[in-house]
Amino acid sequence: MSTKANLIEHVIVGEYGYPVYLHLIDEKSVDVPINGYDTFQVILRSPDKLKTVTYTATLYSDGIDGKLYFIPASTDIDRSGKWQGMVQLTDTSTAVSKSEIFDMIVQDSL
Repeated sequence: MSTKANLIEHVIVGEYGYPVYLHLIDEKSVDVPINGYDTFQVILRSPDKLKTVTYTATLYSDGIDGKLYFIPASTDIDRSGKWQGMVQLTDTSTAVSKSEIFDMIVQDSL
C-alpha cells in the first residue's frame, strides 16, 4: 500500500516553535490509520541536499485520521526552496513503514 503525505506550504525561513501538520492518505485518498505505531518521525532534506533534519512527530488526535505534526527548532528551516520529506512509522516489533516523498515549500524571509 502506498502512503502519501500532503504538500506543506506557507513555511518561512527562520520560523520555529509552531506545529507543522501532515495528513497521511492512501492511493484512494483515504486516511491511513497510524494509531498502531509507536514512533513517528518526519525526515526533511533541504533543497540543496546539504542538510537533513529528523523530528519526532506527535499524533494530532487518536491517529485513526492519519494526522500528525512536528515542531521545527530555531535553526532547522534555514533556507528557502522546495524541501523534501518523508514520514517514517515504527511499531513495537520494529517494523518500519515509510511514506512517499512529499514536498515542503519554504519561502524566503527578510
